[in-house]
Amino acid sequence: MSRSLHPAVIEAVQRQVPFRLIEKLTRVQLLILDDFETHSLTDQQRFHLFEIGDERYQKRRAILITA
Repeated sequence: MSRSLHPAVIEAVQRQVPFRLIEKLTRVQLLILDDFETHSLTDQQRFHLFEIGDERYQKRRAILITA
């Protein structure tokens, strides 16, 4: 079962993602980032998003990104 977390991800990234949320986003089976390119991110937000992607890669978890 997969869930679209797009609104939660964007909101979290815009508010300096706390560590607990990063952990939660790395544990879900499938992370979906919908309309990803429609939002501009700060350097810090990009860093947090990279952390999420890196953790998911190490745990062999899928990310689906749409533009």
